[in-house]
This record gives sequence, C-alpha cells and structure tokens, in this order.
Amino acid sequence: MIGGRTHARRAFSLVEMLVVLGILGVMLAFSTPMWMAQSSMDLNGASLRLAGFFEEARAEAVAWGEPVRVLVHDDSRDSGQFRRRIIALRQETSADTGSGSVTRWTSVLHPMITPQGIYFDPSQPGSADATMTYAESGNRETRWRYYEIAASGAMVSDTRNVVLGRGVTQPSSSQVQIPDPEKVAGFRLSHRTKPIHFRTRQDIVQDAP
Repeated sequence: MIGGRTHARRAFSLVEMLVVLGILGVMLAFSTPMWMAQSSMDLNGASLRLAGFFEEARAEAVAWGEPVRVLVHDDSRDSGQFRRRIIALRQETSADTGSGSVTRWTSVLHPMITPQGIYFDPSQPGSADATMTYAESGNRETRWRYYEIAASGAMVSDTRNVVLGRGVTQPSSSQVQIPDPEKVAGFRLSHRTKPIHFRTRQDIVQDAP
C-alpha cells in the first residue's frame, strides 16, 4: 500500500484475448474484399475514362466535319507507353495544288495514358487491327493501332471493341503479358449511341462482329 491506495496489475483474460482476436479477424475479412474491389475499380475506372475519350473524339469529328482517329501506342520500343498511351488525330485535307491533295493528321485532344499495369489488349475479339505510323511533336515515328470515326460520328470499321486488361511487361521482349484475359473491362463503340460497356470476356465474345 502506498499513500493509502493499492495498485494491482491486471492481466488480459483468455476470453478477452479471444474477443480481440475475433475483432481483428472480422476487420481483416472485410479489408481484403475492399482491396480486391479497389483493384477492379481501377480497371473499370480506366475503361470509363477511355470511353469518355472516344466520345470526345466523336464530338470533334462531327464538329469539324472531318474524320478523327483514336490511336493506341503499339510500339514496344517505348515500354513505358506501349499499349497505354492514347491520342486523337483529326484529318486535315489541304486544297489541291496541282500535284494532288495532301492529307495531314493533327492532334485534337490532350493525350491519355492508362494507369500503371493496365493495358490495351489487342488479342480480344473485335479489337482494332488497322495500324499507322505517326510522330508526335519532337518524337520519332512510332507504330499505332487506330479506330476511325467518320465526320458523321459513325465508326468506319466493324472492329469496334476496346478492351483493357491487367498486365505486366516482359523485360526480355518488351512485350505485355496479360495473365488472366478473362478479367477485363471495356466497351463496344456503337455507330450512333453511347459506348456499350462490358465487364467480362464472355460479353465481348457475344458482342463481337
């Protein structure tokens, strides 16, 4: 006894420890699905943002009365942007000067790049297969896959699926490997209405041309 007061050390009982462990277990059980949902949300969010980019490109085509192409970087020499960088170009046709008209492509939207680890997947059905070379300002010519939108706002080709997947780059080959092609997010570009979104590869197959 010190100063008329007693001090006793109190230890946790077995029951109290089990209660604490139970609470921690419940918190862990809830946090894991939340982390997984966030991972899925990143993929779906990138798909929604890219769909908005295509809609802006469509609006540019209609406003200018000229075709617009949405290009996806497809040159593995630049692994940081390979199948992640997306740009939009508007066609400009100059007047005939006697040697024929000259067609140029001019950037119309601020470039977009997908989040780290999310890539355009050209192996999915209905994806763009047309390619062109284009040099952005100050850069070398690189290879791009593209989707073309007519001046009317309609898609020029039947390759109208845009699919994103989670992938990793292969240092030895500068290629992208998508371990699980079933886990995707993307959309199908309609000729007139808003993009039709899908969340599984089965949806892509059913909606392919």
